[in-house]
Amino acid sequence: MKIMTIRNRLTFGFLMLISGLQAQETGITDITDFDRLPLIRTDVINRLSSSHDPAGGNRDYYKEKDVRPFTLDQNGDGILLHVKGKGIVNAIWITGYDPNQRLKFYFDGESTPSIDENVSTFFSGSKSPFLAPLVVNDEVSSGGFISYMPFPFQKEIMITTNGNSYPDRSCYSNIGYELFEGDRQVITWTGDEDLSAAREAFNNRGNDPRGDQQYTTISDTIDLAAGESKTAILINEQDQVVSGLFLQIPGLELNVGAPITDKGRANSDFSQFTMKIDPSASKVVLTRRLDYLI
Repeated sequence: MKIMTIRNRLTFGFLMLISGLQAQETGITDITDFDRLPLIRTDVINRLSSSHDPAGGNRDYYKEKDVRPFTLDQNGDGILLHVKGKGIVNAIWITGYDPNQRLKFYFDGESTPSIDENVSTFFSGSKSPFLAPLVVNDEVSSGGFISYMPFPFQKEIMITTNGNSYPDRSCYSNIGYELFEGDRQVITWTGDEDLSAAREAFNNRGNDPRGDQQYTTISDTIDLAAGESKTAILINEQDQVVSGLFLQIPGLELNVGAPITDKGRANSDFSQFTMKIDPSASKVVLTRRLDYLI
């Protein structure tokens, strides 16, 4: 019996970029600096506040004429979120709201909201500073009103709606936020933040997010016998971030076919399509559209 040893030639590359953490948190770099994604921040707590059914059923909404009325603030408005501490609201998804229903944002215990807009205006994507593509309405998504605009706060934040004025509406919401521990400094939202880089990053989807930043590329080729292991690369420099790893194995190619899409809506009707799957395919990938957290 002849035993054959197969030797694979691996070609790899690393991209590195010096990355410094910003001293004051605004939430903008979480959108623009993709090299920060692998960083584990032990002093950051990520949380989600959502409409839900406490009985465990599917009546996961707020509705004044149902068993799930809003908890009201001192002004009689329904509270979607009330959090104390320092942090950033970084994702909002709502649906079922009347276009004239109002959203109010109170920062750091203020008595008059810094933001007081109706749903249609806030999510139109055309009123500054709530501009697309960070903020979009249900016509752009598959049925939800969405915001990825960061809303930082130093002491607390409360988001309310006059949902009790629309007792027949079933109001669904998901609000994602993060809280900071330790000595992180947060600049409370003013509306004057420069989000041009964040909007550019969203508009650049599908393209290389690295842009024109200066990276150091290290590449090499390694011959490996079956069962053998070798050190691919050793970096002896501080304050570096490995932002990309590319591995090429001879004879192994990933054949990705053209995507099949549909125009279904999340809040009404349905859509269907038929597709032929290659029997030799190892998997089929189903990707959601823009709607966040559903």
